[in-house]
Amino acid sequence: MNDDTDSIFNRRFLAYFAIGLCLAAFGYVVAITFVTIPKENARFADTVLGFILGTVMATPIAFFYGSSKSSQAKDKAIRELLPDSPATDK
Repeated sequence: MNDDTDSIFNRRFLAYFAIGLCLAAFGYVVAITFVTIPKENARFADTVLGFILGTVMATPIAFFYGSSKSSQAKDKAIRELLPDSPATDK
């Protein structure tokens, strides 16, 4: 990235996005726990809850503490070692 477009928000966007997703998922978990759900919608609510717990909350955690984060750091280190060219400015 260029220095002029590398603002604090751009560098922290993934963290902000992950926090937003986790807060929304946590809000759904709280709502489904304390709000009365009609019996005919219980299976749908359970399916959505499983999806949220399995993907929406797990994916950001896996990204920040799993191989994606180290892979991102490796890509950054490689970019820093390469000479500047139009193909490496992405």
